[in-house]
Amino acid sequence: MPTYYVYTGLWVLIAIVYIGYLYGRVSTDNRLPMQKMLMTIPLIKALEVVLEALYLSMCPWYSITSSGIQYIQMARISVDTIAYTIFLSFFYLLCKGWQTTQVQLNRQQATSLTMIMGGTYLIYSAYFLSVDFETILIVMNVLLLLVYLALAFTYGYNCRANMGTIKSYLDEID
Repeated sequence: MPTYYVYTGLWVLIAIVYIGYLYGRVSTDNRLPMQKMLMTIPLIKALEVVLEALYLSMCPWYSITSSGIQYIQMARISVDTIAYTIFLSFFYLLCKGWQTTQVQLNRQQATSLTMIMGGTYLIYSAYFLSVDFETILIVMNVLLLLVYLALAFTYGYNCRANMGTIKSYLDEID
């Protein structure tokens, strides 16, 4: 259990150092929304890891019917679901070229981002709810695999398109 608390401390330290650097060294004009959004990643991971540590520290000594362990379990599932939704959405924005080749998303990209966020949230919610049912858990694992393969294809395709755009910009500058 102490390892999880050390990991939590490391995630918080990463967040503090990054926030200090961003607001201490980078001028207000040069701070991009993407850089501000990056602050959430270590904070969410710290929350996820501390909830996991609390859950594991209670597990063998408390009964499942204990309300404390049920609340920790609900908080852990909620934070995990929200964290993975934010992570996948952030990677989608990066692969679309947000703040590098595009300043804003168009309507189609925003719709796709919303679909990815909603789908990820629903799939992870269903995954955590199906842990007690073996057959449904297998189906949810297969569904998660398919979602991750589709996202990997989408991310790769968009990254390749953005690299082509950046290459054409560099060629034009030369």
